[in-house]
Amino acid sequence: MLRNGLDEFDQQIIAVLKEDGRMSFAEIARRLDVSPGMVRERYNRLVEAGILQVVAVTNPPLIGYRMTTLIGIKVDGGRLHE
Repeated sequence: MLRNGLDEFDQQIIAVLKEDGRMSFAEIARRLDVSPGMVRERYNRLVEAGILQVVAVTNPPLIGYRMTTLIGIKVDGGRLHE
C-alpha cells in the first residue's frame, strides 16, 4: 500500500486517467496488462471513497472568458479541515 491506502495499481489507474479521463476501462486494462473488470472494480472503489472524482474541465477562452487565473494554496496537512 502507498499513501492514503492506495496501492501501485490504484496509482497507475489514476496516472492513466490523468492523461485521458475518457479512456475506456478496456484501454486502461490493456495498458496495465490486467482485466477490464479489475480496472472497473478499482475505479468504482476509488470514486466511492472520494479519492477519484470525475469532472468536466472547460477551456475558458473558448467559452467567452478573456482571462484565466490559477490560485495555489499551501496548507499543513494536519490543519486542512481548519
